[in-house]
Formats: sequence, C-alpha cells, structure tokens
Amino acid sequence: MTPALRTARTCTTAALTLTAGGIYLAITLAWWAVLPALYVAAFLAWVAAREYGYHRLILAEHERARRAARLEVRVFTPCCRLHEISYGYAHGRDCRRPPDPTRPRSLPPRAARTAS
Repeated sequence: MTPALRTARTCTTAALTLTAGGIYLAITLAWWAVLPALYVAAFLAWVAAREYGYHRLILAEHERARRAARLEVRVFTPCCRLHEISYGYAHGRDCRRPPDPTRPRSLPPRAARTAS
C-alpha cells in the first residue's frame, strides 16, 4: 500500500461520511450546514481521485523499473542480407528495421571489410 492509496482511502471515507452528514442535516432542517458539508465532501472526493491516480502512477513506475531490470542484452542479429553486408549501415527495400544508432558513422577500412 502506497501513502497515496492510504490518503485516497481516508479522503473517500471522509467524503462519504460528510455526504451522509449533509443528507442528515438536510432532513433535520439544519439547512444552513448542508452546503458547507457537501462542499467539503466534493473537495475530498476530488483529492481522493487525484491520490488514486498518483497511486496508479507509482505502481506503473515500479512495474516499468522491474521490467527494465529484467531485460536481457540482445545479441545483434542482421535483419536482412544488405544490412549484414554493409555492417549495419544500409537496409534492403523490404527491411523495416532502422539503422543502429550506436554504430559509428564511418565505414571500416577496406582491408577489414574484405577480411571477413
């Protein structure tokens, strides 16, 4: 349970209690206290909605971090023959994979290209 969820549940409970109190005050003819009670209940409901959203954001960040920690390093696999021949600088017409941004822009020397 995150602190945001605890706050949201508290505000929801308080808003429901104030709403019930406002209805009771309206029935017992204490009409002068109905409007402030319902106003505070609406404010607490708004705060609760924001805190529930913040709780979901915290959970999503934790899940994102957990998934990022479990990622494995992927081995380079060429997507097409032209990509393999050009050392990752070009792709064939039917290839949809973008160029690798971690590779240097200049081509290796001609001797290194012909040796492999």
